[in-house]
Amino acid sequence: NKPLITTMSAHLSLTPIVCDSTVYGACYFKTLDTSPLPHTSYKNILDINILTLVGLLIYNHPKLDRKIRTFLNYFMSVCFYSESFIWGGGTDCMPNSYSSLSKNGLLLCYYDKLLEWQRGWRFAQAKDKHILQDTNTIPIYTSCVADCIIALALRSLGNTTKNHFTKNSVIQYLGQEQQNYESTKLFTTEWTYPIDYGPTKNSNPDVFKNKNDTATHKFILGPSTWLAMSSDIIIWLSHENNSAGTVETSFFKQEISEGEKLWKNVQKYTYIYERSLLDSFKKLNISAPYGHRGLFTNTFSELENNIRECFNWNALADLTTYSHTSYDEIYNDDAISKLIAAINNNSIINTEKVQNIYTENTKIRKDIFGDTLRTIIHDISTTKNITTTSIQAIQHFYCGKYCLCPFLDPATTCV
Repeated sequence: NKPLITTMSAHLSLTPIVCDSTVYGACYFKTLDTSPLPHTSYKNILDINILTLVGLLIYNHPKLDRKIRTFLNYFMSVCFYSESFIWGGGTDCMPNSYSSLSKNGLLLCYYDKLLEWQRGWRFAQAKDKHILQDTNTIPIYTSCVADCIIALALRSLGNTTKNHFTKNSVIQYLGQEQQNYESTKLFTTEWTYPIDYGPTKNSNPDVFKNKNDTATHKFILGPSTWLAMSSDIIIWLSHENNSAGTVETSFFKQEISEGEKLWKNVQKYTYIYERSLLDSFKKLNISAPYGHRGLFTNTFSELENNIRECFNWNALADLTTYSHTSYDEIYNDDAISKLIAAINNNSIINTEKVQNIYTENTKIRKDIFGDTLRTIIHDISTTKNITTTSIQAIQHFYCGKYCLCPFLDPATTCV
């Protein structure tokens, strides 16, 4: 992921587009003139804060296996490259090795109403408000934690699948299918649309499209970045499985150290994630957030249910956004302990079910992921754009020569 994102950041032209009279950026979202925040936005805000808070509960739990916490440190460093580049704007305490990524970003421009929720400063204490107003600290951190939970599920698959080909295929396909599902949910609402003209279009073209609706999937927001991140998971597993559980090798030392520091920075803003969750939960006016799918593709439905059970929703309904809350008021400790046990045992998803579905659908894959990524990196470095060379490399990797895509949720084909 690191060489891919570094190459994109250095060579792609993300054209600044005026979103309103004061905000400029590599704009991916359409501005909205009406003041109320759309209902779909509250759902997305609720979901990302559920994932962030549960991710922190997992990471800090005293009974979490040490190897898994080390993996989370590693992957936090991996995904921080992608999220820093995608969001732009930098973060609080951003490591120097990532600082060059903060100048770009596909998601720099939101209309102001949504910025209050995404950047978190609306709920911030005085000491935190300035840094959160001037950076994308909160959205980068929350997006990274969500990526880490997906990575946990993919690691679990890798540790319970003995066949090397099946393991790699399932990890790579499920990582991308989850992004296909997420991008459909986020980028087809009434308040968003992709910029499809000028140099920005050439820097982030369409790669896949849904079979059952008009949604498309952009090169950067999914296919390329999750191919790179899932490949990093496969590389990690090869070291974990070959060294009897000893994974703190010199190869990962820098990433593990940087990731550990990033998790500490993420944790500083726990009170903001809790306030954002309470606020969006009340705005939705629901008794418990089980009435809508939001977090994961159907393949991870069991994991989604276990995550939602980690909260005391009946108690939350009686709290206000700025309530002084205790751990027991917000969280269901029994459900959290159950989730930790499942994570430690590599049983957070139904591995047999996943293998049966995806082994058959991924037999068409012939390319090696390293070759595909090298082709993309060379293309971007040479042309300063994402050309048909890169698009076809991604399409052929996932879907084969005849573009028979294995993605099921949503069903997808090539553009």
